[in-house]
Amino acid sequence: MHSGELARLAGVSSDTLRYYERQRLLPDVPRSASGYRLFPPEALARVRLIRGALSIGFSVRELAAIFGERDRGGVPCGGSERWPPISWPPSKRSSAICSLGGGS
Repeated sequence: MHSGELARLAGVSSDTLRYYERQRLLPDVPRSASGYRLFPPEALARVRLIRGALSIGFSVRELAAIFGERDRGGVPCGGSERWPPISWPPSKRSSAICSLGGGS
């Protein structure tokens, strides 16, 4: 899908997608013959995950490290001891995790 369609479906601007690309939050994508970026369908879930993670306090730098490790085939949670513990009340933590699709 083209960047405009991805931006519309994800509820972000095309500028936001370009920013995510520059910050290495989105992997490199192929371009069409006319130069348009062609995102795979799973890019929508990735953008939604980025938005959700940012909304609960992850920084762009942290996400770039996590996604970089994951995109290289690594296990980003394996180094989770380097991230400070979340000190939210359990009810807020649960709702934040659920909003990211990590719980029921």
